[in-house]
Amino acid sequence: GDLLRSVSEVISAFAHAEEGDREMILRCLLVIISGQRLDIERFGTKSSEIRVLESDKELDDYAY
Repeated sequence: GDLLRSVSEVISAFAHAEEGDREMILRCLLVIISGQRLDIERFGTKSSEIRVLESDKELDDYAY
């Protein structure tokens, strides 16, 4: 909600940030997006279904 309503302000703030800060923000976003993609692959889109992580590696990936 609020983020979408403020998207132009968010983009402007990002554009005016220092280059090093923009690079760190992009790295962080890539980690977040990668994790969200893995969540959809592992758990699907139905929130009513429960799925268990099958290994310590999956748990480590999920927690990171």
